[in-house]
Amino acid sequence: MILQAAVVAGQNQKSGVTVSYESLGSSRIARFTNSNSFHVRVEFSYQGTRVQRGFDSLGRLQKRTSEIVLFTIAPLQQAGAGL
Repeated sequence: MILQAAVVAGQNQKSGVTVSYESLGSSRIARFTNSNSFHVRVEFSYQGTRVQRGFDSLGRLQKRTSEIVLFTIAPLQQAGAGL
């Protein structure tokens, strides 16, 4: 089982693993909690910045910038498994 999902400055949950991500100045902080009965490996990959543009109710242009982080969840193999 390998799952991939994106998180954009907030949190996301997939298969018992909750991932959170935040950006503070030049620092990026990624955390995860695992509620499964087995150990997992979570890999984070910074994917860049996304800019969304739209108009508000008064017709003014609005711009929102988000950082995109891809995370991959995989079960951790037990030592000696498969030998």
